[in-house]
Amino acid sequence: MRAWKLLGMGVVLCITAPLLFGQEAALSVPVVEAHAKGPDQINLTWPPVADAGYGFLVEVQSAGDARFANWTELEPVRPAGGYRCDNSIVRNGARCNISDPDGAQVYNPPTHGIPAWVTDAHYVDPQDGGAAQFIAWGLKPDTAYAFRVRCYSGNTSPVYGSYSMPASAKTAAYAPRYVSPAGKDSNDGKGADAAHAWRTLAHGTSALACGQVLLVGAGSYETDRVSMRQKCSAAAKAVVLVTPGETAAIVSLPPGALNELELNGDYLVIDGLTLQAGGRQSESTTWPSGAATTRC
Repeated sequence: MRAWKLLGMGVVLCITAPLLFGQEAALSVPVVEAHAKGPDQINLTWPPVADAGYGFLVEVQSAGDARFANWTELEPVRPAGGYRCDNSIVRNGARCNISDPDGAQVYNPPTHGIPAWVTDAHYVDPQDGGAAQFIAWGLKPDTAYAFRVRCYSGNTSPVYGSYSMPASAKTAAYAPRYVSPAGKDSNDGKGADAAHAWRTLAHGTSALACGQVLLVGAGSYETDRVSMRQKCSAAAKAVVLVTPGETAAIVSLPPGALNELELNGDYLVIDGLTLQAGGRQSESTTWPSGAATTRC
């Protein structure tokens, strides 16, 4: 419950009365639509609402994805951890001298909320410029998902509005190719097993065609990197996706390489890959018709 009090000198104070335990906040209910944007991604859109409180919470459910067998709240940003200073690195004539290995000085929000102003017109998908209030990524190809959204108010003891009606979409069924630490680059890349999967990301990403998804098997990829120059389209991207539910990392670079990623094409997507080799990233694309997206 909100009231407004005039304090004088043109200053207005908004007073929010506390809600009783179990009382539902008088918050608006979003009207949500879901739009598939590739084999790994579904965008959610909804128009502005009268009262969003602090913002919105998004939940997902899928019978085809064991991670989301039940309604699960999605994280808009992954939790951040600590860091260790490497004072052997010199940037702009200076070296770091502070470490925070436990993340004591790193702020992670107490909720998975996204702000109320996410309905502003400039919130778009960087790949195609289309509206996007929330981008669900890391999804399984050719799989149906349902989403629901509700408003919330408060961080430590939040109160919630009613859920939206579920909105559903199915990720695109791109032709799969596979890479695995157990594979060989002389294989055909058409299966996840060692007899078919490629061995290196360098080979797999260069061989990937538009309208295909490279499913990256779990493990560490040594002396490896991603280099992509495909000129794709919004309807047929080239997508590199760590197999949903698994973890894969580039841990070292080939001799002479300066970076783990080099994207110099159109509609290239890197989804879920961990970068641990310490290289500098390089992305060169036109905007927005030739967008590249990394979610590492």
